Amino acid sequence: MYRTANRIGWASIVVALVVGLAVALRLPAGEQFPIHWNARGEVDGWGTRSTVIWTALLMPAVGVFTHLLLWGMTKLDGIRQTLEPSARIYSVIWIGTMVFLALMQMGMMWLILSLAQRGLAGGAGATELPDDMADLFVSATMVALGGLMIVMGNYFGKIRRNPVFGIRTPFTLTSEPAWNRTHRVGGRLFVGLGLAVIVAAFIHAWLSFAVLMVGLTGVLIFVFAYSYNIWKSDPDRS
Repeated sequence: MYRTANRIGWASIVVALVVGLAVALRLPAGEQFPIHWNARGEVDGWGTRSTVIWTALLMPAVGVFTHLLLWGMTKLDGIRQTLEPSARIYSVIWIGTMVFLALMQMGMMWLILSLAQRGLAGGAGATELPDDMADLFVSATMVALGGLMIVMGNYFGKIRRNPVFGIRTPFTLTSEPAWNRTHRVGGRLFVGLGLAVIVAAFIHAWLSFAVLMVGLTGVLIFVFAYSYNIWKSDPDRS
């Protein structure tokens, strides 16, 4: 599974890089293009085609760093041994993370190209994304993120105790029952939250963002308190 995750990870980086550069090189020289937006969909960063090219290189660079970090964990002897019982799950989360980063890169470059094709490049008066494009971009991002949460949540209950990934609170790391039960409950909560984010994305783009923020905060508080409660009743806790 590590070998498969490694191949898919590198493939995702290459696809993101090729798509990003292909879009950036299609843009006309001498104009300004939006390269960053705030949470309200307002453009707060502009750049030339050269800047867009560097932007197209940024996400693959983040992907390379993330990929090497995840790959490196499987090569360290002490950590590798703790990951072995959960190798398949680690690989699935590794693949999901890399695919998500590639999709984000392609979505961002699609947005820049679409704005240029609509004649919204140049920076003159175009300080906000058109509602349809802003909503579509946010909704697509939230659907992809919700899908990743569902995939992760489905596997949480099978993750064995380790110091690298999972719901790592001081209580889950020092109690086997706290780890196992917290991951089973936390996995269901992550799946439910992922589904809620996806449903909200089809109702209204920004609603899904609010559901994610509020829901994620609630889930994190709950699993911390829940793991403490299980840890407290475990006579073998450390």
